[in-house]
Amino acid sequence: NMKSGTLTRDMKVKDSKGRISAIKEERLVSMADPHQGAVRYSITPENYEGLIVIRTGLDGAVRNSGVARYSQLNNKHLKGFEFGSFAKNGIYLSCITSQSKINIAMASKLRVFDGSKEKRPASNVYIKERGAVYRYFEMNVKRNRKYVIEKTVSTYTSKDKGVRRPKSSSISAVKKVHRYESLLRAHEKA
Repeated sequence: NMKSGTLTRDMKVKDSKGRISAIKEERLVSMADPHQGAVRYSITPENYEGLIVIRTGLDGAVRNSGVARYSQLNNKHLKGFEFGSFAKNGIYLSCITSQSKINIAMASKLRVFDGSKEKRPASNVYIKERGAVYRYFEMNVKRNRKYVIEKTVSTYTSKDKGVRRPKSSSISAVKKVHRYESLLRAHEKA
């Protein structure tokens, strides 16, 4: 939606067991606060109920390998990874750029709602590999009931004015965000 500055996708997915889920995804990067971004998923199990697993992550192990003529160059631009968790629903990743030595930190939190009621699903942190951190949430779902999953992300660097500790700034900022809707309202006003 160009007017609101958001990306929305609707899809239906079917897994190998024939379970069908209707999923609506909404994304934004805030114009009111360029350090904030968020994604909201609405998931409706159409023909099943039971346990689902939600995986959320921050991946700093990305490579710049999309252009063939640059394939001989170093495509790993980040190093010095530090990652972990905070609260019961947050994770962070901090790293340094290889050449310019800029510290970059991202923090995210995930909230799950059943109607207007927040659920607190069981979770654990799993580190896939160097440079990425993931958190898994498990929850029981019911057929034809909509569940909303909100992920908020905050990113800071050592180049940001007045920021001495990007990791602390990222964690602090993401903790302050209440709901996707509050970020969306501020974003649309900006």
